Formats: sequence, structure tokens, C-alpha cells
Amino acid sequence: INSAEFNQVIERTRLEFLNDGGSLKTLKERTDNRSFLNYVKNLLNGTKYKNSHGTRIKYLTVVTKLEKYLKFRNKEDLLFHELTIEFLDDFQSFMVDSGMTQNSVTHYLKILKSFVQHSCEDRSVMNTNNPFQNFKFKKKETRLKETLTNEEIDSLVNCQGLDSRLNQVRLMFLFQFFTGG
Repeated sequence: INSAEFNQVIERTRLEFLNDGGSLKTLKERTDNRSFLNYVKNLLNGTKYKNSHGTRIKYLTVVTKLEKYLKFRNKEDLLFHELTIEFLDDFQSFMVDSGMTQNSVTHYLKILKSFVQHSCEDRSVMNTNNPFQNFKFKKKETRLKETLTNEEIDSLVNCQGLDSRLNQVRLMFLFQFFTGG
């Protein structure tokens, strides 16, 4: 990277701003007042997710949780410039306080991160605000997986006297167990 060339561009832009006579917007006027929430909804209703019904439904669940958070904070919308690390921390706390596990919260935040990254790459939006660049995800909780003992498997194999529906479930489980599924 040629730093001298970048510095020349910056200096030229600064001088244009100072000598323009007021037609260029100030930093305060450049604040992005576009709706991030509407962007995400439009994205999910567009052609990108048209044939990905399962993914779309999963992402809409995240949007619903975001809308509940906004309602809890007495807000109706989330603007691009409101996406900050403080917002992410508060949203994370809200989800944990609402009874979600840390693993689910992290999953929801990663989906939100994908929407932010998409808005940064979308030429029609050109979002430059990405709070996830400096956001640290909390570590996932590790769960100990329990396995069935040999006695429990023998009990399932030799179980008798179940109604037909329950017996069908037992047979499907045993099929999956013995075939490694």
C-alpha cells in the first residue's frame, strides 16, 4: 500500500470539503438514517432467500427476536448507525435474560453479523458501519453428551407390550441406533 498516495487523496478530499462553500455534507449530516431492520426484511423477502424456505424461516426468527428487543427498548426501528458494540452487548444480555442459552444467543448474533456483512457488500446500500469487527462473541457452552448403557439398549431391544405407535417409535430408534444414524 502506497501511504503517500492515500494521504494525497485524503488531503485533496479535505481541501474540497473546506473550499466547497457548503454543498458537501458535514459528518453529522452524513449520519446514516436508513433502516437496518427494513433492509433485513426486504432481503429476506427478496429473491436471495426465495427458494431457501428453511433458512428464511430461521432468519425470520432472529428478526422477530430483534423486534421484541426493540419493543422492550420502546423503539420501532433499528437504523444502520445504531448498530454499535453497545447495542450488540445489550441485545445479547436481553436474549440471555429472556431464557436463551449462550449457544443460541451466539448463533443469533452470527446471523445478525451475516446481515451486516451483506449490507457492507451490497452496492445499493454500501454500509460502512460494521460493529462486529471489534465485537467478541462469548465462548460456547460445552455440553457433555450422554450415551445409553448396554443395559438400556438391551431393555429397548427386549421391550414388549407397547401400543403400536410407541412400538413403531422404538423400532425406528433402534434402526437408527444400529445403522449409525
